[in-house]
Amino acid sequence: MNYLDGEFKDKDIKIRYVQAVEKEGVSNETIKFERLKPVNAVCIYHKGAYDTLGEAYGFIMKYIEENGYEMVELPRERYIDGIWNKENVEDWLTEIQVPVKKK
Repeated sequence: MNYLDGEFKDKDIKIRYVQAVEKEGVSNETIKFERLKPVNAVCIYHKGAYDTLGEAYGFIMKYIEENGYEMVELPRERYIDGIWNKENVEDWLTEIQVPVKKK
């Protein structure tokens, strides 16, 4: 999932939901198929509830700044484990990916 607003908003949030598929289908008004181009990214795994994702974002953004990178696209989240397959919220796993380039 990508947040498309570029900044924090608590309502009227624009997102892009992304899901890997085995083969490309036919796009329509609701569903668009798109191939993502390869990118270099700084990534981090966050284990636990979604309401603490901000801590992981703070850590990864600090890492990017301190290591001479700059963000070139909006961050994206990949939900690996969650309510659909894990009973305990402490077992939820999210990967945050931030496309970057060296400054």
